[in-house]
Amino acid sequence: MKFKSTLTLGLAALGFASGLCAEDIKISVPGSTPAAPAAAVAAPAAPAVQYGETEVLQALGWLAGRQMNLDTFGFSEAQL
Repeated sequence: MKFKSTLTLGLAALGFASGLCAEDIKISVPGSTPAAPAAAVAAPAAPAVQYGETEVLQALGWLAGRQMNLDTFGFSEAQL
């Protein structure tokens, strides 16, 4: 009996957690009027950032190093 209640409680918690993570939850309550949408102001688009080959390779190297946990070895700045 304990397994059944644990399973039920786990499924209820999972359903509640997925509801919290859901995007754009809209609840319709009968008898209420929907709120007026805010006026959308079109902001000028920022120019796209162009990264050079050096910056891209540096970022990829950093990501590869983090994936391999190289920070646990305690390298100094001179060794990097």
